[in-house]
Amino acid sequence: MNNKPLQDDEFDIEALIYKLFLLFKKGIRWILTPFLLMFKQPKRLIIIISILFIGAITIRYTVKPVYKSYFTLKPTNLGDLYFIGMLDDLVSLIEDDDIEGISDLLRIDNSLSEKLIKLDFATEKINHFYKYSDSINSLSIFIYTSDRGNFDTLQRAIHSYLEQSPYYSKSRNIRMENINEMERRLNRDMAGIDSLKRILTTNAGPRSAGGFVYGEPINPMNVFEKAILLYKEQLLLNYQKKYTSSFELVKNCVSTKKRYWPRLSILLPAALALALCVNLILNISAIIKTSKP
Repeated sequence: MNNKPLQDDEFDIEALIYKLFLLFKKGIRWILTPFLLMFKQPKRLIIIISILFIGAITIRYTVKPVYKSYFTLKPTNLGDLYFIGMLDDLVSLIEDDDIEGISDLLRIDNSLSEKLIKLDFATEKINHFYKYSDSINSLSIFIYTSDRGNFDTLQRAIHSYLEQSPYYSKSRNIRMENINEMERRLNRDMAGIDSLKRILTTNAGPRSAGGFVYGEPINPMNVFEKAILLYKEQLLLNYQKKYTSSFELVKNCVSTKKRYWPRLSILLPAALALALCVNLILNISAIIKTSKP
């Protein structure tokens, strides 16, 4: 009496496993059906692939090549983002094929502007983990051109476009005025320190007997420590005088022989994928036609 329910349970489990197997089999068949249809009619598939491959090779050797490179600038004021609007204006002119506008903005010839295909830029923030931070560490500008020999000229033109703008020219002039004023102050301080050092040197010898010395004598160590501090400030000031630009060039464009577009490494896989899709659509259409009464 106790064995019959157990056998029923075993029968139910086996039936459930069998149904799951059939469901799994249908799922696999449903997944593999499109792939099987892609490779149905292999002769037609080979013809489609051949035609698209010929088209890809034709595009590779007939379409005007596009080369890509980039250069990197470091803004002096890391919290300043006004240059983004200037670059957006330049990007819009290039997208609109406004050759004269590009030439006027970058101060280059129209023939060179025609070869500028695309422009893009990206900023690298100082704090990568805080998305609301406005301080940036560097600016990378990507140039797409049909002549890889023009990267240096375009780089200088874009750099000058940013650097010589009224806003950044004014900022640079203010920095130079502050540096010059600081330099004049340091020169006066150094002259005073030199006078004190000469006095200390003169009085370093033994004094004649008699007489009184009023006031606290000058400590030579304080004078020399002050001289060292002023010398360090002068070194820092000389460093700042060499880097007065609003955008310091960190990395130059590299003129590469490799095309950005068109490339067979992209065209041939794309042609193969398109051929499979076309063959799939044709096979599905044939199945639908034959299934109609």
